[in-house]
Amino acid sequence: MIKLMVVYGVIMKKQNKFHEAIEHLEKANELAKNRNLPVLQHDALYQLLLCYTQIGDQKKFNQMNLEFFEVHKKIEESNELKIYEVAGPSFTAY
Repeated sequence: MIKLMVVYGVIMKKQNKFHEAIEHLEKANELAKNRNLPVLQHDALYQLLLCYTQIGDQKKFNQMNLEFFEVHKKIEESNELKIYEVAGPSFTAY
């Protein structure tokens, strides 16, 4: 459902219906955050940033950009841990 909300938001954004897009993307962001789904939250936040840029809402852009950065870091750290798991214990011993 969250992914569909993001897709619908993107469709609205492509039709220049930025406020309608923001409504769906904000909802998707909150749902993804509450369910600890950082990749979906990342998608929603990125699209929100594009919308806020289009409507010139610098305050909301800055606010969401901070959240986007934190989610991005979380995903990156998670991926780093997976790299070490694949490499095995001998890789991290040195």
